[in-house]
Amino acid sequence: MDSLDNFRNEGLIFEGEFSSAGIFPTFREQLTLQKDYSLGFIRQTPPGGFQIYGGKAKFENEIRLSNKGLRADGDLNYVTSTTRSKDFIFFPDSMNTMANSFDLKEQIDPIEFPQAHGDTVYVHWMPYKDVMNASDKASPFKTYNGKCTFKGKYSLSPLELHGNGVIDMVKADISAVNILFKQHQFFSDTADFHLKAIDEEGLTFASDNVNAKMDLDKRVGEFVANGSASIVRFPKTNISLTWSVLNGLWIAKKFN
Repeated sequence: MDSLDNFRNEGLIFEGEFSSAGIFPTFREQLTLQKDYSLGFIRQTPPGGFQIYGGKAKFENEIRLSNKGLRADGDLNYVTSTTRSKDFIFFPDSMNTMANSFDLKEQIDPIEFPQAHGDTVYVHWMPYKDVMNASDKASPFKTYNGKCTFKGKYSLSPLELHGNGVIDMVKADISAVNILFKQHQFFSDTADFHLKAIDEEGLTFASDNVNAKMDLDKRVGEFVANGSASIVRFPKTNISLTWSVLNGLWIAKKFN
């Protein structure tokens, strides 16, 4: 023990047990003076990492505690996803990070999930609500093994993957607020479909408010109009068609 006359920062050590409201398992640790002069620690997880939030996911690498909070640098594995970040911020009910990368591993059994990869992704995870939200912040996600990109927000749970955004398939795109993603397919009850012009700018065909089903293996899409509000537009000719349920026919109109 250092006296007050020759006290050194290195001599300030408190032995104890670290409990983090169920974020990490309880473990023995020493509190020491950190670079910001707060009490805390820096430690490595054991080989294979820690189960976190009661087994909802696994984290591996470095854990840090200081007056900046409970933070970490490493890999977080949840369902089929791997989030890699140098600055995870852990709270009792959630985790936030601007991740270097976010990856979804393709899976067919027991639950279907597609492949996806994103760089510079904001991730907000609510483990006790069983949902992880991941939003692209620099460039769209590359998904379905290079067949598509997705710009928007993924919502991942142990049972399914949903999204809110735009799926771009080079010559066509689909936008919707609720897309269900499967291994090689995706579905939306209410979507807007755009077919791009070949060898020129703009669209040749656009249909709003459709029920969309897309099979990327078979390269087949099915689009069914959702009632009287469904509109088909041909931008090159400035013509739109609206389906009339009462009259049972398409009504053509000019649009600007």
